[in-house]
This record gives sequence, structure tokens and C-alpha cells, in this order.
Amino acid sequence: PLSSPAQSAFSVDLLWEADTYVPSSYQGHSLPSSESTVRAIAIPYSGDSLLSPEDLYFTWSKDGVQDLPHSGRGKNVYPFAAAKKYGKTTISVSASSGGKSERVEKSVTIPTTEPREVLYPFDTARGLRGELAYGTQTSVEGGTVSMKAEPYYFSRAKVGDLLFRWASGGKTLTPTDPDKSIMTFAVLEGVQGNVDVRVTISHINNILQEATKALRINFDQEPLRF
Repeated sequence: PLSSPAQSAFSVDLLWEADTYVPSSYQGHSLPSSESTVRAIAIPYSGDSLLSPEDLYFTWSKDGVQDLPHSGRGKNVYPFAAAKKYGKTTISVSASSGGKSERVEKSVTIPTTEPREVLYPFDTARGLRGELAYGTQTSVEGGTVSMKAEPYYFSRAKVGDLLFRWASGGKTLTPTDPDKSIMTFAVLEGVQGNVDVRVTISHINNILQEATKALRINFDQEPLRF
């Protein structure tokens, strides 16, 4: 139940969420990458009861500078752009019920995270096998092997603008699947050996959002055909 802050002293929890992409099976927290959208959320409460944000005035600051257009009665959600690569952003909020009433202040510092990618086995019947992420190398015995490159922490609103560039031995590889995050390799007759595969994911609208993953594929009998 919601109650009025005038009834008693109150506190504020300050949470945040990044509008960045993570796979549906990922159970962790989405993290902000360079200039991605982040939302800070002030949650007022008193004892065991939540308070209505509409009864409070919220004043937001970013890196010590007040943002008055995003401040005001009931404005307990604050959208902002994360800092650039290797940076951090400090968000502060001050809440009160108006006039000379008590003010409650909270702040949080949010570091920018580099986007990353993970390679997973993939098959058309089972889809992404998220429990079997590739490390730095894998082995195949024959037939075909398919893999999917999954982006983490790229701006969610721009996932459709991600580029997937596959390469091996200095040559560009072209996926046959319409989904360019999926690559399938077939086995040809030949000698034993290995091949190094590299995939780079980049954001066409933000050059600071990029990640690369390299994988060595060892084959027991035959070399791979791309």
C-alpha cells in the first residue's frame, strides 16, 4: 500500500537499469556501455510501506550539475546517457514533500562497461545452447558445426544496427544464414589441424561499442570448409 510522506520520516532507495542488450537466458544485470541509455529510479518508502512518488519533489543531478528539466513533483525516474568508454557517471537525487520539509538524498556512481560477446554452439533444432559457451578453443570430430555470436551490453534500441564480421586467416567469411550472428562450418577431406576464427560485433552508430571474440577450432580428421 502507498502512504503519504507527511505521516512520518521517509527514506529513498536509488536503483538503476541500463537499456542494453543481454540474451534472454542471461540472469545477470544489464550494464551500461559507452553513451547507452540508463534510467535511475528513486523509490521512496517509510517503514514497510512504499510512498507515492506523486507526493514528493525530486531534484536530480548528474556529475554534480542539477538537471532541473528532469526534476519536479512525481519525477522519480531519471533517464541519462552513460559516460563514454572507461568513464563513470555519478547520479544524485534529493527528495522532499515540499516547502521546508526534510530532504532525503542519495547518490550512486555508475561505471561504463565495455560491450562483450560470447560464442555459443547453435543448432536449428535446439537453438542457442547457452549452457555451453565456448572458451578460447573447441574440438570437432566431423560433420558440421554451427555457432552464434551473442552481444552483451550494446545499446538495446540499436541491436538491429549491429554488424557481425567473421574472419579466418585474414579472409572475410560470409555467413549463409540470414542471421549474420550465426556461422556454420562444414568438414572436408584432408589432414588434421586447426583453424582460428574471429568475429567482431560493432555498432554502426557508436564506434565505441565494439567487441571481438577469437576461437580456435581443432579438428581430428579433416580441415574445415567455410
